[in-house]
Amino acid sequence: MKYHGKILIVLLLLTVVGCSSHPVQLTHIKENTLSEYEQLPRANVSAHSFALFGVIPISFTTREVRARNELLRISGGTDIIDPSVSSKYIWTPIGPIIRFTLEATPIRKKS
Repeated sequence: MKYHGKILIVLLLLTVVGCSSHPVQLTHIKENTLSEYEQLPRANVSAHSFALFGVIPISFTTREVRARNELLRISGGTDIIDPSVSSKYIWTPIGPIIRFTLEATPIRKKS
């Protein structure tokens, strides 16, 4: 009986540790340096990920970074301000597809 309890505790700890991550920082601009930048038109991009059978993540942890990089690529900016994010789940028989949408104002250094 003690053996089963130890296995249960180890599995619980592995689940908690395996399902944790650190927050993604979408912008690196400090509020007091904003006057050095020009604002570009607001842009909206999406990135997708997939969870095979709801358990195996595919492109799951990089979707925020991919969306940010795509927004900067299409706008020509160097960073973003005023980000707004949303997620939408599309359920399929083999697992959910998650659409991550990022809307933000790209900025770049004044010339």
